[in-house]
Amino acid sequence: MVRLPRTTSALLHVAALACALATALTCAASAEAAITPVAPAADTGTLRSNPVFSWATDGDSSVSSLQVAANPAIDPVTNKLVAPVIDQGITAGSTTFTPGTALQLFAGTWYWRVVGTTGGAPAGTDPRVIRVKPQVAPPRVRLTAARKGTTGVVQLRTNAAKYKLRVRILHGRVTCLDRLLTGTRKRTRIASWDAFKVYCYPYLGVTSGTRAKVIITITANGVTRTTTRLATVA
Repeated sequence: MVRLPRTTSALLHVAALACALATALTCAASAEAAITPVAPAADTGTLRSNPVFSWATDGDSSVSSLQVAANPAIDPVTNKLVAPVIDQGITAGSTTFTPGTALQLFAGTWYWRVVGTTGGAPAGTDPRVIRVKPQVAPPRVRLTAARKGTTGVVQLRTNAAKYKLRVRILHGRVTCLDRLLTGTRKRTRIASWDAFKVYCYPYLGVTSGTRAKVIITITANGVTRTTTRLATVA
């Protein structure tokens, strides 16, 4: 065994510390050379079906696409979230993206990430959770009561993908119609009102002076809203 002078050992120890420090600084610099998600913040809720997505990059990184999907699994072949509902190319240098009408998100839990390059090598952020809170507007109802029966024009709006609708029409104390329906919405119409007609025309008609009532109840994502309208048959 060769014994080195104490001064030599001290110098080697200092050199080792310097090397370790240099390595740490290099690793830190490498860690900073990345794509960083900014908003929406991790595991947050929003009422918007078109939340603004944003991220930050250093001078050595760029983003090429943004993906949003119902689960956080990443396809190892494409390096994209599996079955994305949004798979949007991003213009070079852009740091934000707001989904348009066709890319709005239904109420529920979603995962988003951005991918691109860092130092010329493929890079991407870890999937981040975002929750779109359910919104169910009280139904709009326009009612027309006549001797032949009752007609209602109903408008609905919700950010849920599916909903249940109960339609009730009464003439006085007599139930003319009581039906439970299941409906679906289109992503392109999340912010719009869907309209349709409900009616009930009894075989013998309705006596003049009868009180007609239409009750519309919509339930979606555990939220229920009801609207009632009254009219007198002329």
